[in-house]
Amino acid sequence: NFFYLAESEGPMAGMVSDFQNKKKERSPGFPFSEWLVAWPKNDTLVLTSKPSARVEGFSYSYTPATGAFKRLIGSAFGLTVLPSPNLAQVLYSRSGGGGIETFIEDVKTNAANRFFVSTLPEKCVWGKEPSQALYCGVPLEIPSGAYPDDWYQGKTTFSDALWRIDLENDAVEQLSLPEIDAEEAIDVIHPFLSKNGAFLFFINKKDSSLWRLK
Repeated sequence: NFFYLAESEGPMAGMVSDFQNKKKERSPGFPFSEWLVAWPKNDTLVLTSKPSARVEGFSYSYTPATGAFKRLIGSAFGLTVLPSPNLAQVLYSRSGGGGIETFIEDVKTNAANRFFVSTLPEKCVWGKEPSQALYCGVPLEIPSGAYPDDWYQGKTTFSDALWRIDLENDAVEQLSLPEIDAEEAIDVIHPFLSKNGAFLFFINKKDSSLWRLK
């Protein structure tokens, strides 16, 4: 199955396509079109407004079968999110103080705590379940700016270290410092794990090269 937004005569329509059964289901219309979509759970999507440091962002869970909306995070400038595979937690960042403020939220209680490192969720990937670990590219330095806009637009580039953050045990471990280990500065994007979790893959935003860390 896959979910997509499509233009209609009224509000934007959400569509769930089922290839196996060759059918489409139309979801209720959305008043806005600029949504980023994640599908962490079989029955639940996460819709987040496109981010800018100059605009308040909002993120919602959405159940296509019932049309139920639930606000996860709201009123955060420069909001970007990364929901966990079971949607129990959401890693998110916001613009603040000319930099990046990163938090981890418990979806059930809506309690949010500062994350162990300052980074953008786009630089992270959740570990394989039932692990509560995150693998992240973490900037060694974050110059003052408007985030994530300056980074998206290429006005700012980062040199990252690679970290493993174990939420269950409140433990952090630096896995690699590419500037030393690979003799190259790497600005991590699109990280993902191999099926068995033995390798971390990612792209260097600076030149679009593909990398692997064992």
